[in-house]
Amino acid sequence: MHAAQPELQLELNDIVLLARTGRLASWHRLTEAERQAATDHHVDLMVRVAAETGMRKLDGYRLMTPMDRFERFWVMAFSDLAGAESWIAAEMQPPYGLYGYYEYDLARPMDMRAAASLVQDPLPREVRDADPRDVPSLAADRDHVAVVCFGRSSAALGWQIPEPALPAAGSSATGGAAYRLLEGYRLMSPRADWQYTWLCAADTMDAAEAWIDAQTEADGREEYLQRFLLARRWQPDYFSSWMAGGAAS
Repeated sequence: MHAAQPELQLELNDIVLLARTGRLASWHRLTEAERQAATDHHVDLMVRVAAETGMRKLDGYRLMTPMDRFERFWVMAFSDLAGAESWIAAEMQPPYGLYGYYEYDLARPMDMRAAASLVQDPLPREVRDADPRDVPSLAADRDHVAVVCFGRSSAALGWQIPEPALPAAGSSATGGAAYRLLEGYRLMSPRADWQYTWLCAADTMDAAEAWIDAQTEADGREEYLQRFLLARRWQPDYFSSWMAGGAAS
C-alpha cells in the first residue's frame, strides 16, 4: 500500500546535503549473513536519526552509468546544520559505514520559481505504508528519466549562477512528454568544477535529452562548465517512509 502526500517545499535557508555514494569492494567480500546484519543495524539507526533530526527530504537517484565507486546521488534536507552532521556521522558509523564510498557537500535550495512553468504535473510523493525497517527489494523507478547537472559559472560572469534554460514550448524533441521535477541547489563551498546542481525528471529519454540540449545551447552557456548524468529515481516510496516511519517500533 502507498499513500500520496504533498511534496514538502524547502525553505531557502534549509541545509541541503548532497551525497555521492556507492559500495567499496570489501562489501562484496562479506557473507550474506554479515551483509544482512550490517544492513539491519544501518536502517534502524538511519530511520531513528531521520526522526530525531526532523529530516525534511530524502531523495535518491541511481546513476545509469556508475562512475567508479559513485553509484548513487542523494538529496537530503534538514532545518539546521546539526541535523546534517548527525546524518553524516550515523551513515559512516560501523559496521555498515566501513564498506561505503561517501562524498558530501553542503548546499542551499535555489529559488526555481522562474522555471516553474516547465513542471505542469509534478511527481506525487508516494510513501510506502509499512515499517521502513522491513526493507523491500529495492529497484529504480523506470517510469521516469532523471538528469543531474553539475555546473560552474566563471569569473567573467562574476560567478553568477544562471537560470535553467527551458526547452522550446511544444518542441517536437520532447515528443509531448511531461517534465515532472525541476530542483536547484547551490553549494555552500563551491568546488573548482562544481558550484550548483540542477535535477530534472521527465517521462521519457527524449524529453530528458531535450532539457540537456536546452542547457548546452542557451546563449552564453559556453562560459559555464556543465556535466550531466542520467539517472533513475531510487525506490522513492520506500525512502520517503524513512521520514514518515521513524517512530515505528
